[in-house]
Amino acid sequence: MSRIRKRLTYANVISTLALVLVVGGGSAVAASQFGKETIGTRALKKEAVTPAKLSQKAKATLTGPVGPKGAPGATGATGPAGATGPAGPTGPAGAPGSARAYGETSDNAGNLIAARSKNATVRRDAVGTYCITPGAGIDPATASLIVSSDFANSGTTKTIAQIRSSNVDCDPGELEVKIWNDGAAYDAQFSFLIP
Repeated sequence: MSRIRKRLTYANVISTLALVLVVGGGSAVAASQFGKETIGTRALKKEAVTPAKLSQKAKATLTGPVGPKGAPGATGATGPAGATGPAGPTGPAGAPGSARAYGETSDNAGNLIAARSKNATVRRDAVGTYCITPGAGIDPATASLIVSSDFANSGTTKTIAQIRSSNVDCDPGELEVKIWNDGAAYDAQFSFLIP
């Protein structure tokens, strides 16, 4: 202890005190510039503070203005179809179809009604047998024939009209129609169509 006292001169004490004030005073001034529990930017490594380390209050102060709206995303898949709605009103009637030949007989002899016939002639061959000759451009071998007995003028509802696929009584190039009533050959009015 006597050694320390010998070295405690006025100059040593003053220089030591000055050193403590400079070092201690400098720290005190630097610390007063920051808030409680703060660290200066020089003491932090680059990118050491991440958003996860910030408090909610600090994050709220970092919010900037709203950015521009992004481009729309890709369209998703189409959903399932809905239930079918009710049927709409019936549209206007279409134009009448064109038949290559047609006719309606005026009596049981096979005479055609002029206003209701086109591109064909009819002749009666025998009781209940009628031969139709289609006009030019219609091949009897491939023509489709539709025939119907005219119930209003053909006797009873038992009257039927039949197309014979093989000519028995008519000539080649003619289409044969047979009219029956209750199983027997029968003369009656009828109509036909070749579409």
